[in-house]
Amino acid sequence: MKKKLFIIAAIAGMVLVGCKKKIEEPYVLTMTTAVSGEYKLYITGTGTATIDWGDGSSDHVTLSNLPADLKDLWDYFFTHIYASAGVKTIKVTGNVLSLDTDWTGEITDLDVSKMPALKVLLCGNEKLTLLDVSENTALTVLYCNFNNLTSLNVSKNTALTKLYCYGNNLTTLTLGTHNALTELYCNDNYLGKENLVDIFNKLPTRMPADDARIYCGGGFYPNPGYSLLTPTDIQIATDKNWTVGDR
Repeated sequence: MKKKLFIIAAIAGMVLVGCKKKIEEPYVLTMTTAVSGEYKLYITGTGTATIDWGDGSSDHVTLSNLPADLKDLWDYFFTHIYASAGVKTIKVTGNVLSLDTDWTGEITDLDVSKMPALKVLLCGNEKLTLLDVSENTALTVLYCNFNNLTSLNVSKNTALTKLYCYGNNLTTLTLGTHNALTELYCNDNYLGKENLVDIFNKLPTRMPADDARIYCGGGFYPNPGYSLLTPTDIQIATDKNWTVGDR
């Protein structure tokens, strides 16, 4: 009898553990806005998303799948108008696959560390001084151009295919192993020659048909290390079928 009770208790415990695993924890996005005004978030994904906007209001919607063509990304969005500046903590349940901050130019801090399934992050033209994407290992596309970043580490984002980080204040850009990478725009920063050569060494070998491109000079304020590159340095990239440009 005791044995039967033990078995029943064990099964009940397994069921409870299984139920706990099914409880979906919300993703948490925190952003700090500099001024009062309108802020839009564009998101795609699967399942039903609930956004708690942090001001007593919330929205619910069935998410649409991430479009194959990024030009169609703008068709999938939440929008909300904030009356004041400050820190906004937004809770999102659902499998969020992409996030776009709508290029408002007034977001000073963005925390996406609790959005692990994120594949696309578009947060360009803001006022970010720090961007930590070390927990977002599923990222394939990252646009963080025209911010105030001084360093960027994407060494853990091994799924990246496109990285646009031009127009920042980067003195350090750290790559990892990116076998799928085909586009890297790091021009108009403050990268030195040593960092640029390190980037060339870490670029994956592509096929000519991939049309892989790296722009690492600049039109407004070129990376200081770009003018110091030798033909031998550049050949590190071109031998891997990358086009090296200065824009």
